[in-house]
Amino acid sequence: MKGEVKQEDAEGSAKLRSLEVRVKDCDIHSVVVYQDRAEVKRLVHVELCAGENVVTITGLAECIDENSIRVEGKGNAAITDVIYSSATPKESTIGDEEKG
Repeated sequence: MKGEVKQEDAEGSAKLRSLEVRVKDCDIHSVVVYQDRAEVKRLVHVELCAGENVVTITGLAECIDENSIRVEGKGNAAITDVIYSSATPKESTIGDEEKG
């Protein structure tokens, strides 16, 4: 899976590259079953372009504990943020600020 090529708009601002990966297309690395939950580790392989990239993983189980999500990377890149957003707009999102 490859990211989009970096492009600039008329003002010279860099455009953000986005990748979407379906979780069912990712290899399962390991599974551990506990009495009250299961831990599933998947391998997500992406080719990133220089600059900022956004990788969205779709199709996660609805029963996922959003606080259990962990992301690791290899290579010459830095993960700067991990945000969970459910498919249903009623549920909360990690990183949402309280609105007053």
